[in-house]
Amino acid sequence: MSCKITFKFNHSGQRSDGIKVTGNRPELGSWNPDKAIMLSFLREEGVFVNVEPISVPQNFHLEYKYLIFKDGKFVKWEDLPN
Repeated sequence: MSCKITFKFNHSGQRSDGIKVTGNRPELGSWNPDKAIMLSFLREEGVFVNVEPISVPQNFHLEYKYLIFKDGKFVKWEDLPN
């Protein structure tokens, strides 16, 4: 069985920043920033989200981090632990 996940990221930087999410699953790019999932900015909610939920196996230990991009280039990983 699988479950669907939606990521939401509240980022106080400029709205032109690109935000991606990556993690320990192929569906999340397997920790590769180039394969990470781009999040879209929802103006009415003021958050970045993945438009289509990600399907992952149930009861799987999921690890993920948000990535910040500027001008289309990778800038930094989220500072928190996985």
